[in-house]
Amino acid sequence: MKNVQIKREWLELMSELSGEEFKEIVLLIADFNYGIERECCLGALGRGVWSFVLNSLKRGKTVAQNGKKGGNPKLKRKGEKSKREGSTATCAGASERTELDGLFEEFWREYPRKVGKIMAKKSFANLNPNPSLLEEMKRAIAEQKQSEQWRCDRGRYVPHPSTWLNQGRWMDEVTDVGSESAFNSLDIGVSI
Repeated sequence: MKNVQIKREWLELMSELSGEEFKEIVLLIADFNYGIERECCLGALGRGVWSFVLNSLKRGKTVAQNGKKGGNPKLKRKGEKSKREGSTATCAGASERTELDGLFEEFWREYPRKVGKIMAKKSFANLNPNPSLLEEMKRAIAEQKQSEQWRCDRGRYVPHPSTWLNQGRWMDEVTDVGSESAFNSLDIGVSI
């Protein structure tokens, strides 16, 4: 029996998954180490986590083949398959993932605060928005960009994109677009 190593960074990503998806990814890692290719059934977040883990596994395998200093992989003998061939585990729904990635990139271009892209992508995948929801989000972003909160202090109070997504902030009502700040227009009735 072969031991399966799971990196801490993978566990952090996998902690957000359901128990079934967590188990499925552990099995996919084990299968990859045995050179078994099979289909998987994961949700959007699970597919994103598996994609990250798979790329990490492939990088590790390339380093192991090439040595720590890099270079070309060892030459294979005639008729022998390389370790890379036939060892990739694929995930069903790759077209869904590329569509979701395209929608996320469209969101990312519009959102003014470019921080925490991985977490934002994870939050976006959890929402699994369709194109009409993305359009609604883009309209809200355009409107909120004009608000006092987002404009003051060079955008200091613009929420992180993952926070904005997790809290459903595209549904917020913006009350101060193009007008004075609410504090500037208050009449508190004090005379001096």
